[in-house]
Amino acid sequence: MFAGAERDLRTAGLRSARETAEQQAELGAIAATVASDNVREPSGWAFSKAIVGSLDLVFLPDRQRAAWQGTPTLLFDGMPHFPFFHLKGWQELLA
Repeated sequence: MFAGAERDLRTAGLRSARETAEQQAELGAIAATVASDNVREPSGWAFSKAIVGSLDLVFLPDRQRAAWQGTPTLLFDGMPHFPFFHLKGWQELLA
């Protein structure tokens, strides 16, 4: 990932407004659901396009490109995991 000053420059302004404890509780709930074996089958939806942000620190861009093999992928430079504070609207992504 990143280290030291490089990380600080790449992640400046990308801090979550949510508290760490709230995020940990959410991840714990997801882990409990997966561990319970009570996960639904995939929907079978097909995606026409995958949108990947170059600053996504949750799902790294290289990993997303690998996961979306076979689906056209658009890489948006400077876009974090949650892009909606940085975009004017959906049309910016869907164009």
